[in-house]
Amino acid sequence: MNQNTRLSLLEEVQSDHSQEAWAQFSAIYGELISIWLSREGLQQADIDDLKQEVLSTLVREIDAFHHNGRVGAFRCWLRRIVSNRVNRLWQKKSREQKSVSPVNLEQMALQLEDDSSRLSLVWDQFHNEFVLHRLLRQIRPRFSETHMQAFEKISIEGKCVATVASELGMTTGAVRVAQHRILKALREIAGVMAD
Repeated sequence: MNQNTRLSLLEEVQSDHSQEAWAQFSAIYGELISIWLSREGLQQADIDDLKQEVLSTLVREIDAFHHNGRVGAFRCWLRRIVSNRVNRLWQKKSREQKSVSPVNLEQMALQLEDDSSRLSLVWDQFHNEFVLHRLLRQIRPRFSETHMQAFEKISIEGKCVATVASELGMTTGAVRVAQHRILKALREIAGVMAD
């Protein structure tokens, strides 16, 4: 890999252990975990505890993660860590705490562990959308607003190239080039995080 090619954030965290990479990584995944758990109805104290537990686990175990080449490998690995930590939190709660909890954490952990459960599918979709939007915010200053709009209309909204070109007053070739360049920038900074 030449010096002009940026390592993905995950690779930076695993190989360099730089404070900057860890700060960026934990900001992305700390926010993802907090928002997702909040959407699932957990109380703020449980959200804070789980976020801290998951991030601590990532710090300890990130070097052991090896991508197997399958799409979603990192996302699945992270989901299993969340599942494990949710289950541990549930086990620590007293009978009284469990009876007043708005969410059955044991059921949540079981569903997160099952790759085909509704909750796992929700996690996967939320993860992908969250990471994509975070990465798009990060690269936005590198591209014109028109190019960003073209990319988002095609890649997120699912519009066809000809329609987007017409809407934005661009040629179809210019739209494809913008999409290609933005995808390349996303891959450079995301690596396997966004798989």
